[in-house]
Order: sequence, then structure tokens, then C-alpha cells
Amino acid sequence: MADRPIEGLNPAYAELPRSEALLRDAFDVLDEAESLNKPRRRWALFSGGHDSLTACAVAFAWARERDLPMEAAHIRTGTGVPQTMAYVEQVCAEQSWPLSIFDPPVPYRDIVLEHGFPGPGQHGLMYARLKERALRELVRQSKAEFSDRVMLVTGVRSDESQRRMRHVERITRDGAQLWTAAIWNWSKIDCAKYAFADLGLPRSPVVDLMHMSGECRCGAFARPGELAEWMAWFPEETQWIIDLQDEVAAAGIRAYRWGERPPRIHREQMAMALGEDWDAAPPGILCVGCGPDDNLTDEEAEAA
Repeated sequence: MADRPIEGLNPAYAELPRSEALLRDAFDVLDEAESLNKPRRRWALFSGGHDSLTACAVAFAWARERDLPMEAAHIRTGTGVPQTMAYVEQVCAEQSWPLSIFDPPVPYRDIVLEHGFPGPGQHGLMYARLKERALRELVRQSKAEFSDRVMLVTGVRSDESQRRMRHVERITRDGAQLWTAAIWNWSKIDCAKYAFADLGLPRSPVVDLMHMSGECRCGAFARPGELAEWMAWFPEETQWIIDLQDEVAAAGIRAYRWGERPPRIHREQMAMALGEDWDAAPPGILCVGCGPDDNLTDEEAEAA
């Protein structure tokens, strides 16, 4: 398989081997974010997916070379499979990446029992309640002064973002949040080569089975038949969703099916009740890879 051109590559790196050129380019992104914004703290966001694994590895390599502190952060939505959390903890322990875990203030179960399941395309509520509010807490704990900036290194890539949301810039500031997409121009194969072939990092068993991190199973991006697939591979870890459906139905809420679009009248009622938390905007930046990704085929993985 021929390598795709590297988007936005510094011409000075054009003659270098692809892996070296990509790593230098990623370091340039991080250098720019650091020099322009001088963040107080730096976090590599690790969902448990392979893109976020690669971004973390790049971020920590950059930080070691620059003699800067870097930390790993995991947003625990409360809907993921325990195997994903175990994988995050394993990798961070083996790599000596200091890890902090952030939870949403209101559990998923409480949200669903009040408002029902969101269903495909109705992501606003779940992103705001499960991820965005946990991120606010991360930023709050990271700041000492109002003017402080906090670097958040993500595994968002440009080819993935074009399928899932608006194009993602390499560096974006949102208040105190300094979003830094260090591997934005890497392909899936580039990520696999660096993380697994070059560094020898372990693969996630959840990603290999489900082609997604398994960190968030809120249902907003579920594909048809996905719940049955979760039950087939992770029955004990998924039974609670089945039980929660029964509880939501017993409470008389119309949207009582995980991963199914709520009835129109229910969506309208939720929009009125929740306002900006319930919208049709593109998914938040941490939801870019929530759906199934184009995981490597066996042939591609071997080639990497």
C-alpha cells in the first residue's frame, strides 16, 4: 500500500524517512502550542483507543526531550468496559506516565433515568454531561490563576475528523483549554507503526474486537446491531445496559432503547428541557473516534 502524502509537512522534512518526518512535525505542533501559549500544565488525553495511545506516546516523548512535565488524563464516563480502563492503567504504569482519572459529576444512569437514552445523532447531552464537565474539572484543578492555559493533547487526526466532524485545526484555544492535535496528519497505519512496531506498546483487546476504544458506550453513535455485538464479546460488562433499558421503560420514558433514535416528540421535549446541552452540532472533539473506526486490516497491520 502506497503512503499517502503528509498533509502540511514542513518542506525541511521532505527528504526524511516518513516516520521521522511525522515525529518531527508532531513535535513542531507541540512546540508551537507551548511557545505561543505557555501552558501551566500539559495533559495527554488517553481514552484507551489506539489513536490516543499514539498521541500520548508522542506527547511524552516530546516532553522528555524538552524537559517539561507531561501527565496522562482519562475521562471515565461510567459507560465503558472495565477492560478499557485496565488497559489505560496498564500502559501508563508500564510507561511511567502519571495518570489522573476524571469522572462526570452526574452519573450516566441518573441522566438516562431522567431524560432517556440519546440515540444516534443526539450527542449533545451526553458529550456535555459526561465529557465536557469532567474536562472542566481537569482544567479547574490545573489552573492557579485566571489567565492560565492548560494544554490538552488529543489523538484527533485530520482524515478521521473529516468523517466525524468539522475539520480540526492543529492548535485551537477555547478559553483556558489549549487543544493540540499533535498527530493530526498521521494515517492509521502511521499510528500503528509508531506505537506498536517502533515502541512495542501493547494493543487494546477492546479495540481489536470492537474497533473502538470502549471508553464511552453512551449510545449516541451506536450503529445497528452494536448492542448485540457488545453482548457477544462482553456479556457480563454489558448486561447493565439491558437492565437499565428495563428501568427506563418502567419509568415511562419513551426513549428506553439504547442506541436507537428517540421518538420525535421525546426529542422535542428534551430539546426544550435541556437547551444548549441538547443540540445537532457536530460531535465534541473527544467524540471524534467514538464510532467504529477504519481499524487496520490484518495485511495493513503486518505491513506496519
